[in-house]
Amino acid sequence: LVPWLVLAVVGAAKQWSSAGAAALLFAAIVASAPIVAPALVLGVLAWGFTHPRSMHRTLGIPLPTVLLFAPLIATHSARGDLLSLLAEPGVPFGGTTTSGWQLALGSPAGGSNGWAAITEALGLPQAATLVVVAALLAPLAALALLAAFLPGSRRAVPLLSLSLLGFLLAVASAHLELSHVGSATFAIWPGAALALYWLGLVGSAIVALEALGAAAVIPALLASGGAIVLALPLLAAPLIGLVAVHDSDGRMLPAFVTAEAATTPGIGTLELIAQPDGSLAATLHRGVGTTLDEQSTLRSTATAVTAEDEALATLAGNLASRSGFDAAAELERLGISFVLVPSAPDDSASAMVARTRAVDALDSDATLVAIGETDNGYLWRYLGEVDDVPEPTPNPFWLAALAIVFGVVAITALPTGRRSRPAAERTDDENPADTFEEDDSA
Repeated sequence: LVPWLVLAVVGAAKQWSSAGAAALLFAAIVASAPIVAPALVLGVLAWGFTHPRSMHRTLGIPLPTVLLFAPLIATHSARGDLLSLLAEPGVPFGGTTTSGWQLALGSPAGGSNGWAAITEALGLPQAATLVVVAALLAPLAALALLAAFLPGSRRAVPLLSLSLLGFLLAVASAHLELSHVGSATFAIWPGAALALYWLGLVGSAIVALEALGAAAVIPALLASGGAIVLALPLLAAPLIGLVAVHDSDGRMLPAFVTAEAATTPGIGTLELIAQPDGSLAATLHRGVGTTLDEQSTLRSTATAVTAEDEALATLAGNLASRSGFDAAAELERLGISFVLVPSAPDDSASAMVARTRAVDALDSDATLVAIGETDNGYLWRYLGEVDDVPEPTPNPFWLAALAIVFGVVAITALPTGRRSRPAAERTDDENPADTFEEDDSA
């Protein structure tokens, strides 16, 4: 979406429809990857101040996004952690920390985009991987830098600035840990910011090729060929089965729970996940499980313990250890009918010990009935009557405000250009037309 946003922002200097389209694209991009918001805001402001006659259209582009993020802004302001606005939406997922060199070579997930395995298969030393990847990217990088010294540098400098800003945001996101689940913290995925880095490089290289004219053939072939060859391992990975993506059965919880959720959508399942440090993470699911729509950065970035969090932690801690705590009352109040303990990672002895201790304690709890081993882990059921927990509903007035604002922006984005009418040809004949004159012969 970022290239389309750039085109729309450029067109906003002349048309309201382009400004409306840019506002919608701006909101979609920032909602998907908040880490790129600083770069996009700076870009829109810079374009607006360099085109003062259309500033009223350009500076209004971020306003729908500000309204969309208003609840998050208010909540994080009250918490005193505005930086958490940059947290990535969705399920927190961690990986290896990506170094600056790897980001500069275009690898958001670390490694060398699959080239390490190729150089190892060829018997080359590990240091050769960096040399090969850098050599493939060198023509593109050289063209991008050369554009700053060729005719058309006024277009290249903003693109290079965008590339630098994207790279800095990618480095920051790789070290900015805002989300947490249990005892683990997770950094922001740098791929979104790295997209700005690539966009700036490619755009600046195109400016250089345009300035070179007829001499651009060989540099263009080297740059495009190097980029294609660099991407070959990534393109081939899904075809040869090296991608860790596979089909699922569509279930997030055991089939027994999913079947119960079909008739009781608000049924609760307490999941106790063993952590590498020997602790347990307690997660409360409703219905068939916590879906992607139910994920919230307010939850994943929260650092203060609420009363509900404390009650859930107390319940989980007593269930996972032998104690005289009467869990029935809390299970009924929280609407929990199932307790699930998934498998622990084999490479963590502390997690396996914590899981074994929790399983033994739950087996000895008289308030729970063991269902047994499932594909998702050990499952127990509470047979008592639990309270119905109402589902949270969004504020209808807030939804109406969003619908009105984005509806108006969507209408503004519709193309309404004037159709030019062909001008009538002017003749030099000064004599009046005789179409309706009377025929003399009549």
